[in-house]
Amino acid sequence: MAVLVFVAIVGVTAQQLAQLRATKVEDAHRQMARLDMVLAEQTGRAVETIDFILRGAIEQWLGRAVQADPTRPAGSVLPATQATVDQLRRRIIGVRQLLALDIVDADGRVQLSTRASPDAELPPAGMALLARHRADLKTAVLFSEPLRQADGTWTVLLSRPIEDVDQRLVGIGLAWLNLQYFEEFYKAVELDDNGAILLHRRDGVVLVRYPHSEEAIGANYADTPPFAEILATQQAGTVEMESPLEHSRRILAIRALRSSPLAVNVSVGAAEVLAGWRSETETFAAAATGVGLVLTALMFQLARRSREVET
Repeated sequence: MAVLVFVAIVGVTAQQLAQLRATKVEDAHRQMARLDMVLAEQTGRAVETIDFILRGAIEQWLGRAVQADPTRPAGSVLPATQATVDQLRRRIIGVRQLLALDIVDADGRVQLSTRASPDAELPPAGMALLARHRADLKTAVLFSEPLRQADGTWTVLLSRPIEDVDQRLVGIGLAWLNLQYFEEFYKAVELDDNGAILLHRRDGVVLVRYPHSEEAIGANYADTPPFAEILATQQAGTVEMESPLEHSRRILAIRALRSSPLAVNVSVGAAEVLAGWRSETETFAAAATGVGLVLTALMFQLARRSREVET
C-alpha cells in the first residue's frame, strides 16, 4: 500500500511537470509568432520604400527617354544626364536601407547610377537577375544572392524589369540594399541571450542574421522545416527544430513578407525557454520525493503499530 501511494505521488507530480513544460513551450511559440509578425511588417515597409523609389526612378527614366525621342527603336536606351543622376541621389538621401540605384540596358550595361564610381557592366549577380527577367517578364521583383562590397559589408540587389510599349525587355532597374541597416534594426529588438533574427529570400537563402554570422550570409536552408513545411503551404508558422546553424534545439517562428519574395524568422533556444521549468522540476521533484518518503514511513509505522495491537 505504501509503495502504491509513493508511486501515485510521483505519477501526479510527473504529469503536472509535463503540463507545465507544454505550457511554457506553447507560450514561447506564441511570443515568437507575435514578435515575428511585427518584424515582418517593419521589414516589409522598409523594402516597400525601396521598391517605391526604384519604380519612380524607372518611370522617370522612361518618361525622359520618350520625351527626348519618341521614335527611338525598341530595345534602345537613353544615357543618363548628370542632372538626372543628381535628382535621384537627392531622392534617396535619408533612406538608410538603400545604398544606390542603377538603370541597366538589356545587354547589362549600366546607363544610370547613383553610385560614386559605378562599373560599366553589372556584377555576375546582377547579370543573373537580368537573365531571369529576360526568361520571365511576369516576375516583377527579384532579389540577388548577397554580395560582399569592397569595404567588407554585404548588399543585395533588388531588381524590376523595364519594358517598352510592346512589352519587350529593354533593361532592368536595380536597387542596392543596405543590409547593415536591417541588422541594426534587428539589434534593437530585445532577445534572450540565445535569440536570433534572420532575413531570408523565400527560397531559403540568408541575407541578414543578427547576431551577425559570416557563416550564415548566403547559406541556403530551403530543405529545413520552416521552408519545406511551413512556407511551402502557408504565410507563417512556428516550429521546434534542431537548428543547422546554431546546432541546438530551437523554437522558431517564420513569416513571409506580403509584397516581396522574402521571409523573416525569429528563434530562441529551447534550453533557455525551459531553464525555469528545469529549476521548478528539481524543486517539485525534491518536494514530491520528500512527501512520498514521509508518507511511506508513516504508513509503515502505522502498519507496524497495527500488527502490535493485533498481537
